[in-house]
Amino acid sequence: MEKSQPVIIPNIQPVNQTKNRWIWVRRFVMSLVLVAAAMYLLAPSQLSQLWFEQGNKNDKKEYVVLQSGFPQMDNMTGLAMKDRTAAAIAFSPRPVKTQQQQQQQEEEEEEGFSSRSILGSGESWWDRIFHRGHVHLKNVQLPVLSRQLQSVEAVLSICTTTHDRFWQNVPDTMHCIASIQTKADPEAVAENGEESLGVIEWTPSNVIVLKKRQVYWLVVQSMGSEAFTWVSAQDGVDPWGSAQQTSHDNWKLFSKNEPVLCAMATVTEH
Repeated sequence: MEKSQPVIIPNIQPVNQTKNRWIWVRRFVMSLVLVAAAMYLLAPSQLSQLWFEQGNKNDKKEYVVLQSGFPQMDNMTGLAMKDRTAAAIAFSPRPVKTQQQQQQQEEEEEEGFSSRSILGSGESWWDRIFHRGHVHLKNVQLPVLSRQLQSVEAVLSICTTTHDRFWQNVPDTMHCIASIQTKADPEAVAENGEESLGVIEWTPSNVIVLKKRQVYWLVVQSMGSEAFTWVSAQDGVDPWGSAQQTSHDNWKLFSKNEPVLCAMATVTEH
């Protein structure tokens, strides 16, 4: 009688499914980290061109967000700006669209277009993704009077809003998002007795982002030895307020009966 051969059972090691699962989870997390790092590093140039290439097909829409009025033709007056003195006028960067502009934007969005453009170094990646909450500063102008217009020099700043001890809105000069030292146009626009009327203008070369939900201040500080007058507007409109600096951190708000300083600011949508 033949003896039966013993059955040899192979030693099969069980697969550790839990370990393999965590390996794939770690790989997925690492891939997300690498993608986020690439977005952060490439956002200033490559990603902006990739995401917003289509936006270049349209012209950027421009809006006037600050227009306090125009100088009167005769007997111009204003606020005297001596060396190192400062004054400011507030404005909201939220564009007020006409019915025609709103209809045009809705039609463009239905067709898959938008008014976005390639972004500059002044924008964060967050602003680039959520572009509807801000605009870009385009141009600032204010009229000035001086006997020596070519010597007029001032610092223009866009500052955020803070509160004084009476909880009134005043410029926060410690948190200005952009500033420039500039001179008045040497060619006089008009003559006002012994003084010449000129314009101090600022067209930023870099992207200056203004949040639509915030209120900003256009702060003007005289810098040169030549004093000048910031011209007041005829029948001026000042819905957000104006102020004059009385000391380093103190501001005095203009009353409703005081003349409104003349200024204009334009923005472009993203």
